[in-house]
Amino acid sequence: RISGDVVSTVMSSVAGYKPVELAFDESDGSLYFTDYGKHNVLKLAYGASAPTSFVGHASTSGFTDSVTASSVRFNAPLGLAMDSANGKVYVADSSNHAVREITLSTGAVSTVLGDGSASTSGSVLDSDGISSTPARFSYPSGIAYVNDASISSGVLLVADTGRHRIRKIVLSDSSASNAATVVTVAGSYTGTAGYRDSAVGSEALFYSPRAISHVDGDTYVVAD
Repeated sequence: RISGDVVSTVMSSVAGYKPVELAFDESDGSLYFTDYGKHNVLKLAYGASAPTSFVGHASTSGFTDSVTASSVRFNAPLGLAMDSANGKVYVADSSNHAVREITLSTGAVSTVLGDGSASTSGSVLDSDGISSTPARFSYPSGIAYVNDASISSGVLLVADTGRHRIRKIVLSDSSASNAATVVTVAGSYTGTAGYRDSAVGSEALFYSPRAISHVDGDTYVVAD
C-alpha cells in the first residue's frame, strides 16, 4: 500500500504465488488478484494478511465455466476489472483468449466473449461479432470496466495484446438481443503492430498493449 510517501506491506504470505494484477472491491475492502502461474483468482479479505483461493484450482489450467468456484478453470489469467456496484469482476483470461465474468457473491464464472481459440486473421469469427458468432481475442491482458449511462450498459475495454489493438465490449446490447458485442476502437483491424498516434482510432498503431485504465468519460490510458 502506498499512501503519500508511506509504503507498507498489505500481504505478507506470497510464497509460491505470482500475483499479476489487483482489483479493489469498494463494497467490503477486499482485494482480488490473478495468479498467472497457478491459473486462479485469489482474494485478500479486508484486514487479512494472507489470501485464499477464490475461483479456480491452483496449478490446474483449463477453460471451464461453473457455478461452483472450485470447478472453474482459467489458463494464465492476467487483467482484472471490478464492477463493485453489480458485484462482478471481469478477467482477461489470457491463454484462453477470452474475457470471463465472476459473480462475487457466489464465485460463479461465465464467459463473456471468446471461445478458447486465438484470433489469427481477419476472418468473420476472428473479428467483431455477437456472442452467437463470438469474436476472438489473442492473449488479452489489460481490462477496464466503466458503466456507460448513455447506453445503460457496462462497458469493458480490453487490451487485445496478440493482435495489437484495443477492443470495446458492450455487455448489454439491445440491438443484439441483449448479447455482449465487441468492436475494435483503436489499433489496426488486421492486427498490424506499430507505433502511431491518430485522431482516427483504426489508424493508430500499438505494439502488444498490455494494460488499460479508465480516466474519465471516453478517455482511457494504455500501457503500450
